[in-house]
Amino acid sequence: MMTVGALRLIFFFIYLCLATAAGCDARTSRCPNGLAFALALSSSALVGFSISERAFVHRLIFAVLLLLLLVTFELLWRRARGGAGFGMGDIKVFFSMLLIHPLCAFTALGIACVFLCLFCLVRSRAHAPFLPFLVPSFVLVLILFESCALIL
Repeated sequence: MMTVGALRLIFFFIYLCLATAAGCDARTSRCPNGLAFALALSSSALVGFSISERAFVHRLIFAVLLLLLLVTFELLWRRARGGAGFGMGDIKVFFSMLLIHPLCAFTALGIACVFLCLFCLVRSRAHAPFLPFLVPSFVLVLILFESCALIL
């Protein structure tokens, strides 16, 4: 097991990568592959050092299966509609979120979808970058979930 200080340092790096990914997506509607790789690697390290090996393997298999399902759905969506839907960068970042905490990732996905819909309705836009909505939702849900778990 790693020390608490090392795990906090990895968490800080993950938050930094998430903020950078949201900023890149807001400006260019892209998430660089190197950034997604660093995020996936640091998320894997955090989870691998903080839970048991068996639980890590189960969580990794779940995240990879969901990643493959989302990529398949995105490719079918692009073929049917002719344009991007969820986006591959969003899927790569969501994979890292699933590794960190699956329940918080799904909750943040729902919250981000609601706020993205409201943003597009208010601004009368057909689409907008998703990561600027997903990342703050995930961080907020993760902080709230962890603080509620400490109380209980």
